[in-house]
Amino acid sequence: MFRILLVLLVTFQLTHAQSFMMPDSGDSYARFYVKDLTVLMDSLKQKGDVIKEFQTKFADNFDAGKVYSKILTGNIDVLEMDLYEQRGAQIDFLEKNKEKLGTFNFKKLSQEVQFNYWHYIFAYPILRGNANQLIKRVSGLPQVIIRDVPVTSLKNSELLHIKSFRRFLYYYISYQNSKERGFEKYNDPLQSATDKSDFAIKNLEKGLKDYALSEILLKHQATLKVGTAKSLISQIDKDEIRTFYYGEFLDSIIKNEELAKLKKEEEETKKNSELDLNDLAGIKFGFDKYKGKVIYVDFWASWCGPCRAEFPHSKNMKSGLSVEEAKKIVFLNISIDDSKDAWKEAIKSLGLEDFEHGHSAGGWSSKVVAKFQIKGIPRYMIIDKTGKIIKINANRPSAPETIDELRLLAK
Repeated sequence: MFRILLVLLVTFQLTHAQSFMMPDSGDSYARFYVKDLTVLMDSLKQKGDVIKEFQTKFADNFDAGKVYSKILTGNIDVLEMDLYEQRGAQIDFLEKNKEKLGTFNFKKLSQEVQFNYWHYIFAYPILRGNANQLIKRVSGLPQVIIRDVPVTSLKNSELLHIKSFRRFLYYYISYQNSKERGFEKYNDPLQSATDKSDFAIKNLEKGLKDYALSEILLKHQATLKVGTAKSLISQIDKDEIRTFYYGEFLDSIIKNEELAKLKKEEEETKKNSELDLNDLAGIKFGFDKYKGKVIYVDFWASWCGPCRAEFPHSKNMKSGLSVEEAKKIVFLNISIDDSKDAWKEAIKSLGLEDFEHGHSAGGWSSKVVAKFQIKGIPRYMIIDKTGKIIKINANRPSAPETIDELRLLAK
């Protein structure tokens, strides 16, 4: 807490003219690199007039929100031309005021200018890709635009103290990950975090790697799993950063995972109660019990003659499965008998003990009848491995194509 207050104090003491070099809200740099930030700000304060003039002249170019809006609506070639001209004008300004700024400030501002340009270039495909979920691929950048990207910067931890470089670093990592995937977008945010971390570990100098891992942890906090979080934290070398993430941060991930587990259990309980299915032991269950397998559902009752006539065909299908197929295909018979005793007696008399069974009491008033709009039995339904109902009115067991359909889904 003391470090955060110190950063706020330093920021408050600065004139508005230096605000474009201040860490963004949530940037872990402000938490872990207070000393370096203080040195930079002390130096900038001494040259306030020149820096104020610089920011006034080029404010829009350093306003990420404004430029991001242009990115979402503009063309990369037009954007690059504008960024190139802005960079040239900024460099000219710094050259003309080099003596006034002094060596330290001139170097820092020059680096801000250079990486501000690259930050927006690499943000372009990532922001546009994230903004449109209907598009399944990220657009690659023209090689002519990125041929001069300063890749040697990935080995220079001194650049960590440059705000625009820190912004550039995250988007550069994201873009390179996307490129390695053939620009295919992620469906799994957890895999995205893991891949970005792998890139940082393999390609960044130790100090930059620690910062990058810190940012990845923060940006992906909502979707991280405990195991993944621990793995990423363990790769951080700087004791102070690693200790922080092993503390309250990891506790929050653990809590989120526990809450997510409870929510899932509640949802499954709700689904099971909606179906009102009980197994032979009287335990409630739902279709999620067989997730990962193909389910052939048979709605029947002990008093239904046509239902009973189809069971020999069900037995033939089941007995004809290979060992591997039997692991992937479930035959679930759901009875709507009013009487549990009649249901259980029919299972024995018909020799159906090897099948999976469920009971939804109430006859034509039972919950499964209402949910699946069953007008007559027998009625059959097929559920795929993901739990999706793909045929709400499936073929009977006696139809030759039924077993072929189940086998195809089970592959």
